[in-house]
Amino acid sequence: PSLPNHPRLAHTVPCVMTGASTGIGKHAAIHLAKKNFTVYAGVRNREDEAELLRQNLTKLVPISLDVTKPKVGRAGRRHRGYASSR
Repeated sequence: PSLPNHPRLAHTVPCVMTGASTGIGKHAAIHLAKKNFTVYAGVRNREDEAELLRQNLTKLVPISLDVTKPKVGRAGRRHRGYASSR
């Protein structure tokens, strides 16, 4: 099934995707960015971040994020200008 092409939804709902380095997480992050969602794509290392940046999608924002490490997760919320109130 495809995502609804509702213009307001795509412009107002940012997505945070964990596991965006490989597999379904990576493909889902790219797909959502192509549908005009802003996707903060969690990756574990710089090589995976560079791979996502090579996609040349302005709505795809890789962030260093390892959800198994709480301090790294909190830091990821502030990465690349994304501000969190927490």
